[in-house]
Amino acid sequence: MKYNWEAGSYMLKKRSTADLLILLSTILFIVSLFFPWVSLAFTDSANGFAHRGYIILILFIYPIFTVYAKKTPGLLGLAGSLAAAVFLLYYIVQVSQHYMGENVSKAEFGLYLGFVSSIVLVIGVLLKIKDEKRKTYESNGIVK
Repeated sequence: MKYNWEAGSYMLKKRSTADLLILLSTILFIVSLFFPWVSLAFTDSANGFAHRGYIILILFIYPIFTVYAKKTPGLLGLAGSLAAAVFLLYYIVQVSQHYMGENVSKAEFGLYLGFVSSIVLVIGVLLKIKDEKRKTYESNGIVK
């Protein structure tokens, strides 16, 4: 069975930059779950699944829904994406602990990748809101 590469690239060309950023951020976050999130001094490291990082995927659902439903994410999408970024930043700070001058635990690559993907999600949602406002203005004959 052969894959039709032209049809696949056409599907990507139909999407706006904001849609692609939202999809990319979700894929990056899922990938980040497989990498180590926390390195512990006395044992091994633990990935995103061990730290229940998949719960944050709930905050990615509504922006993904808006991509496929061709709707504006609005305040709910923006609040969810900002909540994901703020929580991951908080988790990075909280997981890094010192005891008697030594690192007991520290954030690893997967957690930072998850944080970057949440920032990309915020940017994608903001661009999508901006694009939808622009389309509304153009359809009403108002050019900004």
